Amino acid sequence: MYQWIRGIDAAANELHTPPEVFAPYFRYCQKIGILHQTYHAGEDFIHILGGIRQIIDVVNLLDFKLGNRIGHATALGIDVNLWLRTMPTYLMIKKSDWLIDLLMTWKYLQNSSEHLHVSSIIYKDFMKIAYEIFGESISCEVLYDAMCLRGLEPKFILQCINNNNQDWWKFASLNDYWRDEAKLVQNAYSKKTKSIKLLAKWLSNKEIIERGEKFIEIRADYLDAETVTSLQQLVLKELLNKRIVIETLPISNVRISQYTKMSEHHSFRWMKVPFMAKINDPDVLVSLGSDDPGIFANDICSDFYQLYAVLLKQGMSDTESLQYLKTINERGRQYKFHSNNYW
Repeated sequence: MYQWIRGIDAAANELHTPPEVFAPYFRYCQKIGILHQTYHAGEDFIHILGGIRQIIDVVNLLDFKLGNRIGHATALGIDVNLWLRTMPTYLMIKKSDWLIDLLMTWKYLQNSSEHLHVSSIIYKDFMKIAYEIFGESISCEVLYDAMCLRGLEPKFILQCINNNNQDWWKFASLNDYWRDEAKLVQNAYSKKTKSIKLLAKWLSNKEIIERGEKFIEIRADYLDAETVTSLQQLVLKELLNKRIVIETLPISNVRISQYTKMSEHHSFRWMKVPFMAKINDPDVLVSLGSDDPGIFANDICSDFYQLYAVLLKQGMSDTESLQYLKTINERGRQYKFHSNNYW
C-alpha cells in the first residue's frame, strides 16, 4: 500500500468543515503508518484571529508534528495592516466561533509580559461570551480543556456521558480501531470529567447550540496590528519547533485572497526578503506549491517564476533572487512525501 499511498491531504471549506471533523481519520492513518499528512488551513476566514485559530487547531487536534505540512496558512503570513485595509469596520461572526478564537488567542498571549493588558481584556470578553452561550460561569481551564478535546469522536462522547463512563464500548459493534477511539473518550472522561461534560453540552444541548449560532458584530481591529503580528510570530515559532512545514501557494492566494499583486504576498515575508521581513519573525519552514493547476491554470514552475520576477523588480540581482528561491525549493525537497530520487 505504501508504494502507492505516500500521504493524505484534507482541503475543505474552513468555515463549514473544521479540522476536528477529520481528527479520527488522521489518527487512523497515523496508526497504520501513513505519516505524511497535509491540511489546508488559515486561507478562508472571517476574522484573522479565526484563521490563526484554525491553524492552531490543526496542530493540536490533528497532532501534527515533524514533516507534516499546512497548506496556505495565510492568516500567519499576511501583513495585518494590509488585511485591515481590505476589510469592513465590522464583521459578523458566530458566537461559538468567536469564543474559541478568543480563547486560543488568550492562551498564546497570556504569558507575554508585553501583552498582559490586552490578555486581560480578551479574558473578560471570552468569559462573558462563554456565560452567554452556556448560561453559567465556567473556569477558563475547564473551557480550554473542553475545546482541546474537540478532536474526539462526538458520538462516543455522548455515549460515554449517557452511560456514565461505564465500559459501554465493550458491548458495541465496533472494530478494533473504533474501540480504540472509544477508549480515548473514556480516558479523557476519567482525567477531565468536567471538560468533557462541558463539550458534550456544546455538541448536544439545543439551547446552547442555538445561542452559539447567533451572529455578533466584531470590529476587524479588535486587536491592533502589532498584537496580531506578535500572535502570528508565536504560532510560527511553535510550527518551527515542531518542524511543521508551511506549503505556500502564491498564485492561488493572489487570485482569490486579499492580495492585488504578487509583491504583496506573504511568502516574501517568510523568505525574509528585506522589503517584506518583519522584526522578530522566526524562521519558517516554507515550501512552494501550486494548489489547483486545473482551476488556476498554473504549475509549480509558474509559481517559482512569479516570485523570481518580483525579486528582480525589487532590485535584486539574478544571483540574489535565485538564492532565496533555492532555499524554498530545497525545503520542498527535504520534506517531500515521495522517496524516489528523481524528484
